[in-house]
Amino acid sequence: MARKILVSFILLLCSMFLGQEAVCQSSDSLEVVKTKKKFKPIPRKAALFGIFPGGGQIYNRRYWKLPIVYGGIAAGIYFIDRNTDLYNLYNNAYIDLLEGVEIETIIEETGLPSSTITETTLNSRRNRFNKQRQVSWIYLSIGYIFTIIEAYVDAHLLEFEISDDLTMNISPSLQQQNTTPIGGLSLRINVSENKTSRQNIQPIWP
Repeated sequence: MARKILVSFILLLCSMFLGQEAVCQSSDSLEVVKTKKKFKPIPRKAALFGIFPGGGQIYNRRYWKLPIVYGGIAAGIYFIDRNTDLYNLYNNAYIDLLEGVEIETIIEETGLPSSTITETTLNSRRNRFNKQRQVSWIYLSIGYIFTIIEAYVDAHLLEFEISDDLTMNISPSLQQQNTTPIGGLSLRINVSENKTSRQNIQPIWP
């Protein structure tokens, strides 16, 4: 069941984002003619796309994160399936033993060694694998929520512009204190592509 859900998610995700990429490519081609703009994701959209596993990372164009996302999901589903199968195996054997089924029959049906066909052992192991199954679901849910939060935060960080030309200039300056001019140094740091609005000028006094 868990595998079918994963396959359905992936198919839906692929069809959804193939359409998105087609729209983005057509809009990007028009933008190239007008002006060359950097991609700026919207955090809310990143979170919405993140409802589908890996969707937020694809929206943010962080494709290198997809193997991590889908690898984590695949690992979670694997452990859920494995623990569910083992729980069902020991649970059925435990029920058969309580109902008076012969031990030889239980061994034939389950393939379990005869040393484990006791009420205490079967009950202990079925409880252990049931607990591990629940823990696997919890980890998978936490990982899924984390991918949405990560996409949202990453989109916020991508909004913050830092110029490729990150420079720091020190130049002589003349400061006026009362009526006396005082020489000093001026430190200028460009942190944004918009050099007019995001310049930080700090005088350094001798």
